[in-house]
Amino acid sequence: MQQSASVQARSGAPGKAHPARVAVVATPDGDGWRFAMRQDSQAVDRLDFSKDAAGMRKADWHEIDFMLEDPSGRLAFPRDKWDAIWVARGTETEAPDCPRAASRDHDVYPLWVKDKVLRVCNRNSDRCLLSFALNFVPTGSPDGPIVATLDPIMGNGNGGRA
Repeated sequence: MQQSASVQARSGAPGKAHPARVAVVATPDGDGWRFAMRQDSQAVDRLDFSKDAAGMRKADWHEIDFMLEDPSGRLAFPRDKWDAIWVARGTETEAPDCPRAASRDHDVYPLWVKDKVLRVCNRNSDRCLLSFALNFVPTGSPDGPIVATLDPIMGNGNGGRA
């Protein structure tokens, strides 16, 4: 995958994207929704990304595709990528509360969004826990309102090799 000039300029060094896929399965549950996730085909409650475990360099980053699987066809990501995901950074041992309003992180941010797919760049090289909210709107209403939110934890492993 070709790295954009703006991403390369921000990092100060060339690197490359390492793709990750996260399936978000949404199931209607009464008046609400039940969610399940699969990271690279494995069922998970929490996402974990480690540059060392993936054999990545410090200048490399994870490019995460969140793919909504909604057999009911009732949910989609919001049209605005900044409304689709809100991120809050914690420490190595404690995750912050899940964001309840728009919240951004300079190292973990959305690249683009389509109805059922959200691509997020994770350039974070710190060991930390991140809380995030994936937000969903009714299919056919890309500008809202947000009707469902998934709020798992993301573990960021370490800094990669030089």
